[in-house]
Amino acid sequence: TILSKRNDASAQYERFASTSGQAVAGILWDTVEFADNSNSSDEPVAMVRRNVSFKSEKIINFSTYEAAVRAALTTCEFT
Repeated sequence: TILSKRNDASAQYERFASTSGQAVAGILWDTVEFADNSNSSDEPVAMVRRNVSFKSEKIINFSTYEAAVRAALTTCEFT
Protein backbone atom coordinates (compact mmCIF):
# COMPACT_ATOMS: atom_id res chain seq x y z
CA THR A 1 0.00 0.00 0.00
CA ILE A 2 1.32 3.43 -0.94
CA LEU A 3 1.42 5.78 2.05
CA SER A 4 1.21 9.54 2.52
CA LYS A 5 1.70 11.56 5.70
CA ARG A 6 -1.62 12.92 6.97
CA ASN A 7 -2.21 16.67 6.77
CA ASP A 8 -3.01 17.10 10.46
CA ALA A 9 -1.18 17.10 13.77
CA SER A 10 -1.54 13.34 14.29
CA ALA A 11 1.84 12.35 12.76
CA GLN A 12 0.05 9.35 11.23
CA TYR A 13 0.13 8.06 7.67
CA GLU A 14 -2.75 7.20 5.35
CA ARG A 15 -3.29 5.46 2.04
CA PHE A 16 -2.10 7.65 -0.83
CA ALA A 17 -4.99 8.67 -3.11
CA SER A 18 -3.44 11.61 -4.99
CA THR A 19 -5.69 14.12 -3.26
CA SER A 20 -4.75 17.73 -2.66
CA GLY A 21 -1.83 18.07 -0.27
CA GLN A 22 -0.82 14.42 -0.39
CA ALA A 23 2.69 13.27 -1.30
CA VAL A 24 4.04 9.73 -1.46
CA ALA A 25 5.97 8.99 1.74
CA GLY A 26 6.69 5.27 1.38
CA ILE A 27 5.28 1.78 0.99
CA LEU A 28 3.61 -0.19 3.79
CA TRP A 29 5.68 -3.32 4.42
CA ASP A 30 2.74 -5.66 5.05
CA THR A 31 -1.01 -5.61 5.59
CA VAL A 32 -1.98 -4.27 9.00
CA GLU A 33 -5.13 -4.95 10.97
CA PHE A 34 -5.49 -2.67 13.97
CA ALA A 35 -6.54 -4.27 17.23
CA ASP A 36 -9.37 -1.76 17.67
CA ASN A 37 -10.68 -2.33 14.09
CA SER A 38 -10.32 1.36 13.25
CA ASN A 39 -8.96 3.00 10.10
CA SER A 40 -6.32 4.91 12.07
CA SER A 41 -4.11 4.01 14.97
CA ASP A 42 -0.88 4.89 16.72
CA GLU A 43 0.14 1.23 16.48
CA PRO A 44 3.63 1.00 14.96
CA VAL A 45 3.93 -0.55 11.49
CA ALA A 46 6.82 -1.00 9.08
CA MET A 47 7.14 1.38 6.14
CA VAL A 48 9.97 1.35 3.60
CA ARG A 49 11.08 4.23 1.41
CA ARG A 50 14.79 4.08 0.55
CA ASN A 51 17.06 1.68 -1.34
CA VAL A 52 14.48 -1.10 -1.72
CA SER A 53 13.69 -3.28 -4.71
CA PHE A 54 9.93 -3.84 -5.09
CA LYS A 55 7.85 -6.15 -7.24
CA SER A 56 5.45 -3.52 -8.53
CA GLU A 57 2.56 -5.98 -8.93
CA LYS A 58 2.63 -6.52 -5.15
CA ILE A 59 2.03 -2.82 -4.41
CA ILE A 60 -1.67 -1.92 -4.19
CA ASN A 61 -2.63 0.71 -6.82
CA PHE A 62 0.93 0.91 -8.20
CA SER A 63 -0.25 1.10 -11.80
CA THR A 64 -2.58 3.99 -10.94
CA TYR A 65 0.04 6.03 -9.06
CA GLU A 66 3.22 4.75 -10.71
CA ALA A 67 4.47 8.18 -11.80
CA ALA A 68 4.04 9.69 -8.32
CA VAL A 69 5.67 6.69 -6.62
CA ARG A 70 8.67 6.67 -8.94
CA ALA A 71 9.13 10.45 -8.56
CA ALA A 72 9.01 10.28 -4.74
CA LEU A 73 11.00 7.10 -4.17
CA THR A 74 13.97 7.76 -6.45
CA THR A 75 16.37 5.42 -4.63
CA CYS A 76 14.02 2.45 -5.04
CA GLU A 77 13.77 -0.05 -7.89
CA PHE A 78 10.44 -1.27 -9.26
CA THR A 79 10.37 -4.45 -11.32
